[in-house]
Amino acid sequence: MNCSQVPVTLVDKQHARCGLCNAVVSLNRKFEKPQPGLGKPLSIQDFAVIDATLDRAANLQCIWCGMFMSSDTMAMHFSEVHPDDVEVPKCNLCLQELVINARLQEKFADEFDVSMPDEHHFKCGKYGTMHTSEARLHAAIEKRMKMREGDVEDDFEDEDVEKNEVVEASRNDSS
Repeated sequence: MNCSQVPVTLVDKQHARCGLCNAVVSLNRKFEKPQPGLGKPLSIQDFAVIDATLDRAANLQCIWCGMFMSSDTMAMHFSEVHPDDVEVPKCNLCLQELVINARLQEKFADEFDVSMPDEHHFKCGKYGTMHTSEARLHAAIEKRMKMREGDVEDDFEDEDVEKNEVVEASRNDSS
């Protein structure tokens, strides 16, 4: 998870507030070494994607207790039910990245190293592309997979449109 480009404000010498989700996190947390018994960071090994469809509600299942949940309730579930087993990221973008990468891995049986530089953009590390929605990210990956298999012959014209939309969205956000 990469939160390096998320706007933050300094709360005090040791804490910062996320500019997107308002979570307060320790500035030293990144450099802390995991201690036995404190729980490991939440990862895609802690939950299973039951259905990789984007609009499905409770499509995640906890591997610790079997409970079904949505991506919106995942942080609450692990924080309240399994606080000693896993450490839940405080940043909402990090949680979204985790779910998106798990969903893509389930759907395509491959890793795409997706990150969210902000709440409006989805960056695919594997292909070096940027998208304005998760649905467009999925569509671009499907298109690349089909091209790799030889099913599609065109040359990513939609991807160029996608890049133009990202540039236009960035211009609109800054004005």
